[in-house]
Amino acid sequence: DFAICNEAESVAVEAKVVGDGRVSLAEEHESKKEKAFHSHASKLMSAIQLYTL
Repeated sequence: DFAICNEAESVAVEAKVVGDGRVSLAEEHESKKEKAFHSHASKLMSAIQLYTL
């Protein structure tokens, strides 16, 4: 019984690690998209400022 409990616990820990890994990958992807958006937005703002001068 003890061995079965241990096995289940290690599987649960592995699943959590995999889950956390996916979460951090997703967050990294989001922040990359956000950075890309912000740099695009700042370029747009610069262009708009040039046109309005």
